[in-house]
Amino acid sequence: MKFKWVIALTILIMGLIYKTITPPEFLYLLNIKIQQLIQQKSQILPVSATTLANLSSTILPEISTIDTKVHINDWHTKNAPLIQHYHPLNQVLVSDSQSLSDALSKLKPNTMLSLNGGVYQIKRNKIKIDANSSLSQPIVITAVNNKRVIIEFFGNEGLWINAPYVQISGIQFEGKCELDSQCEHAIHIVGKSDHLIISNNIFNNFNAHIKSNGIKTPNGVRFPNHVTLSHNQFINHWPRKTASPVTPIDIVGGEHWQIDGNLIADFAKLEGNGISYGAFLKGGGQNGQFSNNLVICEMHIKHKTKLDVRIGLSFGGGGTAHKNCVNEKCTFEHKNGTLINNKIVNCPNSAGIYLNNSININMYNNQLISTLGVDTN
Repeated sequence: MKFKWVIALTILIMGLIYKTITPPEFLYLLNIKIQQLIQQKSQILPVSATTLANLSSTILPEISTIDTKVHINDWHTKNAPLIQHYHPLNQVLVSDSQSLSDALSKLKPNTMLSLNGGVYQIKRNKIKIDANSSLSQPIVITAVNNKRVIIEFFGNEGLWINAPYVQISGIQFEGKCELDSQCEHAIHIVGKSDHLIISNNIFNNFNAHIKSNGIKTPNGVRFPNHVTLSHNQFINHWPRKTASPVTPIDIVGGEHWQIDGNLIADFAKLEGNGISYGAFLKGGGQNGQFSNNLVICEMHIKHKTKLDVRIGLSFGGGGTAHKNCVNEKCTFEHKNGTLINNKIVNCPNSAGIYLNNSININMYNNQLISTLGVDTN
């Protein structure tokens, strides 16, 4: 009985606050927390308490999502330049799935792998590209004459790259696993993969479309640095039914990452904690930058529950286990990061920007529309 009166009094107080405070930003968050409590505890809350809590929710304001067509129209891809090289690359042309699989496995420095238009299916798990490429002898993977090239991955990981100066452009990557938990990454970047450029590609239906982290070497753990992700699309066509992390751009460690001009949308997660991110840099990295990105937490996939928490961009994410950080003490998640000219839309249950245990983060000219704003921890 006392519990009912406490709830009733809370409703009255919140109603008065709502009438007297404008704008009621903090009430948006309170509404979400109440709804999350109801949905998490629905099996144990008494009916009367649930009814009263629902009543309080009707009094409090709610963030409405908006039509994103205008924002999509404002965003457009640009052709990023290929890596400049000093002499002609060795040309490898493929037109079928088996030839592509073989060529990817045997890539050497000073090679351009060109794909004829068509659909390629890779059913093996994790094709490794491990080479000592360089600025003067890069590896380039691209479509022939801008033809439409689709690579379908059926395994846990698509490309596993441990090679510097690799460029991938003009490819559409599709996750085709039977279970969402089986399609983790289209591209997994590790170790010595400095100066990669991944530009003008489409990535659909993975948990973490691009993943990067360190690997152990005789000289310690090595993380990729100076990587550019530019003018790509990262989208899921349905909520991911998995407890695995769902973050289209999931970067742990590394310095001088440039994430620029990408479209990131519809990265819902159904299982586990229900929390997902459009992109994050974490794990002790430094000098990373998010710029000119369009992040749409809800484009086509609607939020059906307050437990569906989609966060736009983050330095720090949900934190990193010490063993996976650049510095094992993990004193910070990211240092000297920048967010500039990003547009983040339709994150009604969460912050558009989340900063977690990060140092000296600079933010300029970002637009946050229908989100809970900026959150820090």
